Formats: sequence, C-alpha cells, structure tokens
Amino acid sequence: MDKQELRSYLTHASQGLRIQHHVGGSLAGTANSEMVSQFLTAWVFLAADVLSQSEVNDTSMIGRIQNFIDALNELDIINILGICQDAADLLIKDSVSTYSSFKGCIYEMHPVPMESVGRLLAPVSPLLVSVFLCPDVKAVSLQPILNFLRFGKKLNFDAIGLEEKALTAYLDTENRLLSVFIDPKDPLISGLNQIMRCWLRDIDLRDLVPTHGNGSVAEGRLTCTKSIRD
Repeated sequence: MDKQELRSYLTHASQGLRIQHHVGGSLAGTANSEMVSQFLTAWVFLAADVLSQSEVNDTSMIGRIQNFIDALNELDIINILGICQDAADLLIKDSVSTYSSFKGCIYEMHPVPMESVGRLLAPVSPLLVSVFLCPDVKAVSLQPILNFLRFGKKLNFDAIGLEEKALTAYLDTENRLLSVFIDPKDPLISGLNQIMRCWLRDIDLRDLVPTHGNGSVAEGRLTCTKSIRD
C-alpha cells in the first residue's frame, strides 16, 4: 500500500473502535470518552507507523492492526495503559530473555486473557521478537517500541466517581457468582462442611450482631486514592 491507501485504510479501520470505553471499571464519562476516542485513533495510526518500520507485508500489517483494534475494544483503558507501562519497564530493565517469557511476565502482572495481551502487542511484536532474538538490533528497534508502549502515559482522566465504581464492581461480582457451581459431594467441600459443623456447633446465629469494620486491612489503612488505584 502507498501512503494514501494506508491512510484511507486506517481511517476506515479506526471507525471500528468502540464509541464507549471502560475506564477503571466504569463507562467513561463525556470528557474521558472524547479524549479516549481521540487517543485510540491516533494510537492506531502510530501502530501502522511502527509496523512500517518492521517491514511487514500489507496482509500482515492489516491483520495486526485489526488485532490491535480488537484488543482496544476488549480491555479497560486503565488495564491497557498498565500493561503497556509494565511492558516498557520490563524492556528497560532487560529482565527477560525471550519473547514468550516477556509475555508471561505481563500476564502474571495483569490477569487478562493471554490472547488479548498478544493482540495488544501485535503492532510491536515483530520488533520485539527481533530484539530478543538478536540483541544487537536493540539500539535501533527499542525506541519505536517504547514510543508505542508509552504513547498514553500522560493521559489525564477525569476522576471516576467512587459510588459508580463501587456499584459497577458489585454488579460484576454478582454476575460472576451466578456462574459459580459448588458440588456438595466434592470430597473437599464435604470435609470442610464437617469441620465447620464441628467448630460452629455451639453458635446461635441469633446472637450475632453484624457491624462495620474500621475499613483497614492487614497491610494497614488505605487512602481512598490508593484503594481505587490498586
């Protein structure tokens, strides 16, 4: 594809980005939504520029850009930025020696589907593979990789309402629990049942008075900002 054809394709492909995105577990508000849409569209164009430096053919470029767009539509924006920042840190620290171990480390830090991680990194995976296979190319290939991974580093989102976030998390948990099945005949469940019956045989539920705790955990008190960020 020449430059004009590529630009036309990217403009069309960018229209496949979702109109509404999740930021921190909640649908983005108006201000965040507009900023995210502009950011993701620009990021798609940057992805094509990085792929052009990888010298992949047109079919590969189109496929990788579509995979990237799919990942952007699947994942929460906060997760996306966290994955990319940790990926950049891993490369700078030079703490892994293969591409597979690199992806494995990211998956351990961010428990999202491995396929989504692969799609998110699709625009830079050719350069990443070359960096791990031939460290001599790192001086040339590392900079465009980092430019891609750190593209959203300075995004500044409007504050996410705590009530909205709490409600979203609550509903997500309730929906997840609906799909949980516990087999009462399972040996582990049966054994735990017997143990609990023994321990709690003298407890009368009418004597229990539920109250709120002090809000702290074993690691100490959490500020509101830290609890939301983590």
